[in-house]
Amino acid sequence: MLKEIADRANQRWDDPQMRLNHMREQLQRIMLVALHDAGAFKNMAFVGGTCLRIVHGLRRYSEDLDFSLVDDSGYDFMELLRKAKSKFNACGIEHSIKAKSERIVHTAQISFPLVRRMVGENPMPDAKLMIKLEVDTNPPGGWKTEHHIQQSDFGLAALVSYDLPSLFAGKLHALCCRKYTKGRDWYDLVWYLSQQPAVKPNLEMLTRAVAQTQGEVGWEGRMWRGRLRERLEQLDLSKVKADIAPFIERREELDVFSEEALFKLVGE
Repeated sequence: MLKEIADRANQRWDDPQMRLNHMREQLQRIMLVALHDAGAFKNMAFVGGTCLRIVHGLRRYSEDLDFSLVDDSGYDFMELLRKAKSKFNACGIEHSIKAKSERIVHTAQISFPLVRRMVGENPMPDAKLMIKLEVDTNPPGGWKTEHHIQQSDFGLAALVSYDLPSLFAGKLHALCCRKYTKGRDWYDLVWYLSQQPAVKPNLEMLTRAVAQTQGEVGWEGRMWRGRLRERLEQLDLSKVKADIAPFIERREELDVFSEEALFKLVGE
């Protein structure tokens, strides 16, 4: 089945990067089905850019699978991975998993050794496609969740995710506090603010997130526009576009990212 998916991707795109993006997303969807089958969404909520793409149709690909712990009763990260591994084995998908659960953020690296060669992205026999999975076991409070059903070539999955205002709060936290520029954050910002109507962030969650990571107790979520304008004044748009380019199907969208357009979108 993966070979058939790869063939469809190879027929659609001349660009090996786009074919690789597509294959990674199919594996992400399989992982979501595996997590659903393992009962993971009793404890976790889907968050981040991959959630925004798979659940809400964001027009850029994403690399990682991010989750936040919303109920710690019965949560066992390593057991979830063991069950997910059984799903991949049952599907006949060659893979390996390396995991760590000693820190607040539980992480796993899931490697697939055959996929890059399937899509012609890299002919080296040891080239692997890797998906990083993370679970934040101590997320800031104030979030709200919602339920979704997703379909893939490997079955249905009932997902729990943060709602859009809470997802937006998480993205604003990254934009306001991240110590380096990640162009995909700015792409997502444009998506949130260009919706009709524009998504309004969960200000309680944003305030708590900044206090948790930055220690800025007096910082309030409603201040996010001012903080973004400060960031925009120092933003290197060439780096933003370079980070976005490998993950979007339409390169013409890069023309959206000008200083004038971003300032206007952020507003007062």
